[in-house]
Amino acid sequence: MKVLKVIVLIMSVILLLNCFVGCSKTNSAAIKENGEQAAPSDETLIKERIQLFLKAYNEGDMETVMSCLDAKSRNAFQAMLNLVGGFAGSKAGFNINLADLFALGVNTTSGDFMDLKIEEINMSDEKNAVVTTTMNLAGSGKQTIYFIMVYENDGWYINDMTDQKMGGVDVEDIDTSFLTETTPSEGLDFALNAAGDGYILTGMGTCTDSHVVIPEYPVEYNKIPVTVISFSYIRAEYVTVPKSVTTINGYYGETKAINYLGSFEEWLNVNYNQGGTSIFSQGALLYVNGNPIMGEMELTADLETIPKNAFLGYAHITSLNISTPIIGENAFYGCDNLKKIQISNGVKEIGKNAFRSCLALEQISLGNAIEEMGQEAFHNTAYYSNTKNWENGVLYVDEYLYSSLDDVINLNVKAGTVGIWSYAFENKSHLKTVNLSDSVRIIGNSAFYYCKLDKVVFGSGLRTVKKNAFRYASVTSLQADDLSSITIEDGNNVLYN
Repeated sequence: MKVLKVIVLIMSVILLLNCFVGCSKTNSAAIKENGEQAAPSDETLIKERIQLFLKAYNEGDMETVMSCLDAKSRNAFQAMLNLVGGFAGSKAGFNINLADLFALGVNTTSGDFMDLKIEEINMSDEKNAVVTTTMNLAGSGKQTIYFIMVYENDGWYINDMTDQKMGGVDVEDIDTSFLTETTPSEGLDFALNAAGDGYILTGMGTCTDSHVVIPEYPVEYNKIPVTVISFSYIRAEYVTVPKSVTTINGYYGETKAINYLGSFEEWLNVNYNQGGTSIFSQGALLYVNGNPIMGEMELTADLETIPKNAFLGYAHITSLNISTPIIGENAFYGCDNLKKIQISNGVKEIGKNAFRSCLALEQISLGNAIEEMGQEAFHNTAYYSNTKNWENGVLYVDEYLYSSLDDVINLNVKAGTVGIWSYAFENKSHLKTVNLSDSVRIIGNSAFYYCKLDKVVFGSGLRTVKKNAFRYASVTSLQADDLSSITIEDGNNVLYN
């Protein structure tokens, strides 16, 4: 991916860090009345951390590189190194691939890189910030990379780096007149699919419209509908999508808004083959029959599921009320402005990474009937990053014990907890004793995967131990009233042994 190469190439030109300009606040140190210099501002400390990170990489000083990461990313990075003995193909909590960032740096060549500057430091609150940087690479034009910064212990550290746009397109910048234009664009290229029952949009052809209206039935291609489109081929600020479309691929960074001509339920049934990105990654706003999808969103029990990737990277949702039984994998991943979610008792499944990297998400209310608890569903959110939400080394999300730190030795689950989230204690080598309160009714997938436990006490309310909850774990002593009353899924033979 070009953007990753850009990040790599900057490592060989540390002298250009002097070009950092345009921060949101002044970085010059104030002088106190008594003549002493004031403490550096947050903006200054953030810039210094990024500079140290880049300089250390350029010099091959991996120890200092790791010291620039926040604790969770640093621990994940170290665990990955211990596991594979290198960088290949691992992510360790970053959106970028560490193989590209670190391993490919030796292949950089001088002359390709043009400039780098910080455009803005946006302080989300006193402990979270997003740094927008512009990188101009010869032959590739300008690239934008965002450094996600968190404050912990004694300073600012890098939590993530991403090319996804923060905040989305400003609604005031959208020309809403495109919503009333329905005449199909001319000159678009289509190809018949293998089954012969639908057309695929394969390119812009001779079309130069800034507002592309995709026809449901291209007149020059018989009465067969358009079923597949790829935004990688659509070069337009505005796109009108017919309800005949069942699959959407790719994305294009300059699309400001999309108007879908079917119902909202039909939109949710579209298959999103995004390949790790999203049609919303650069902030596009979605309209359904001319109605903007933004602000507070309610997803009712009438819907069967919120599909995988449905709102991946969508920046225009601020709160969610969800009664839909199944929330798919990555469904709301990277929704930057999502601050609050209310999930009802009707929700049975929350997919992997469902709300991951929703940086502003600080209020989470969960129903008590969740049976499938997706791995890292709430990682890298404001709630997850707030140290005040962690109790004795563990993080509770409403009535679920969600995650833990590496140094927890004795776990006493507090009363009122209904579930242990999937992967909550995966590979926690320090953990030795587990005491579940009587309120705990479910232990999620791989919750205690590869733990070496001296003693486990099940409460009277436990009813389900999900698949692989204790896989590759050892349990010296298990106390339970009656295992026959508990549904124990595959991968938990240690409990019977």
